[in-house]
Amino acid sequence: MREHIARHLLAAAALLYAGCALPGPVIVVTEPGYSPTRAMADAPRADQVGAVAPATAAAAAPDEPPSQVDALEAQRVAVERRVAVLQRGVTRVRGRQLVTRAISRAVENRVGSLESRIAALDVEFERRAKKIDAILGDLREGLPDIPDVPPADPSL
Repeated sequence: MREHIARHLLAAAALLYAGCALPGPVIVVTEPGYSPTRAMADAPRADQVGAVAPATAAAAAPDEPPSQVDALEAQRVAVERRVAVLQRGVTRVRGRQLVTRAISRAVENRVGSLESRIAALDVEFERRAKKIDAILGDLREGLPDIPDVPPADPSL
């Protein structure tokens, strides 16, 4: 049973530790006051954490060294802490990205809405201008012809 648990803990710790240790994409956090290096320094690393025996093992015999299962459990806890610290930074970045995307979509929608309204107003303006030209043309046709009167002679 202990071997079964140890294998599972070893696999989980290896996966978590490999996820933190392998080089990957750089996470840029733009929030003021947040430093990824400080967060990494605050989180205990798996190789720096001593084995912490659970309460049952600690109460059994104080002279016995911690078992491999206990050491793996301590490493898993340390790796989970590091992952949690890194995920907080990622969550902040993702949250900012989501807000930025939502704002840009809203601006694009608003600009698109304004452009469509301007196009509709242009069409309406052209329609009304044609209607006014037609009315003025009808009025000009209905007016009697006024002969051109030469300008008055100033000597008279």
